[in-house]
Amino acid sequence: MKNLSIKEPDREETPFGHIALAFSGGGSRASSFGLGVLSYLPQLQQENQTSLLENVTFISSASGGTIANAMYAQNSVAGKPFGEFYKNLFENMQGTVLLDNVFKILNEDSVWENRPDKKRNLINAFALAYDSILFKGSLLGKLYSSDSPSHLE
Repeated sequence: MKNLSIKEPDREETPFGHIALAFSGGGSRASSFGLGVLSYLPQLQQENQTSLLENVTFISSASGGTIANAMYAQNSVAGKPFGEFYKNLFENMQGTVLLDNVFKILNEDSVWENRPDKKRNLINAFALAYDSILFKGSLLGKLYSSDSPSHLE
């Protein structure tokens, strides 16, 4: 077996030039897992001193994994620091913060009067909470129209 820890002349300096991630579903656990993966990658430095997170060019996700994925993508395209994304998602997923907001939305008549397109139920209350608290009303379509220097493609 070849020892990859030994620097060899023919070894690429950046073997992870393009990294793709896939986050599965599973609600808040999937979001937390995605957040954990994304927060660890900046700590892994390559020989050229770039972090592995800088080489992530594609992220696929389903359900709960999409929360971390979409928030990170929006944050990256907006040019915001990673710490801002991390803090926002971590604090809002911690304990019952998000759930408290969901029940507040569910019980607030004015929310539903202003959104006649939504039936009052728990699923829609979660959707409205995610939209207002986590995504601040931003649309995913903005990711495609951005001229941001984001590493995501």
